[in-house]
Amino acid sequence: MFFNYLQSLAIEMLSRTSFVKQSVMMQIPYFSQFATPELADTIASGTFDPLKDRKWKQSGAQSKEEYAKWCIHTCGMACLKMVLGYLNKENPPIVNLAKQCMQYGGYIARNNTIDGLYYEPFCRFVKDTFTMSASVAPFLTVRRILFETGRKNLIIASVHPNIRNINNKTPKENGGHLVVITGFNTKHKTICLHNPSGNFANSQQHYTISWVDFERFFAGRGIVISV
Repeated sequence: MFFNYLQSLAIEMLSRTSFVKQSVMMQIPYFSQFATPELADTIASGTFDPLKDRKWKQSGAQSKEEYAKWCIHTCGMACLKMVLGYLNKENPPIVNLAKQCMQYGGYIARNNTIDGLYYEPFCRFVKDTFTMSASVAPFLTVRRILFETGRKNLIIASVHPNIRNINNKTPKENGGHLVVITGFNTKHKTICLHNPSGNFANSQQHYTISWVDFERFFAGRGIVISV
């Protein structure tokens, strides 16, 4: 972890002295962490029972119960599916991915719930299974996000789930949810992202928000997948 921090700090210093394009928009396919993206608002808020999601089989789960157990925890796997789709790699169903990642320690089952995603095991899983270069970024800033995205590298950023609506109050602690950065515009100071649990037709695909609003929910860490 200390090496990852030093590496992140070094790249951050490099990003501050490097040229950044005015705008970038990456055509990354979108995947929700829920079998029915239209239900993301209500499942994520706890007002709709995922057991009633009629498309649960598309997740790769063996039962409705297994789908309901996993779907709240698979934002990272949805982000991975987006990356795999962008890179034209094999793209298994989301619960299948989660189970494979669990074998690496990316998820840990505890007391009828699931903990994770743990970044370092996830990166090992990605490298071994899909031969992609993935690294933990324990120190990540908007400037580095612009730098990496401008180089066509892919950023999975840790944010608070409330980012789905910028009118939500600023959380006391950020993190707990993952999104994929899809682009930015330095003139307008905006950033675009795919949110696996965003509000349908509003904050799911290429969700554009200001840097200021992004930083309200951003945890300052994430994963970089170099291409």
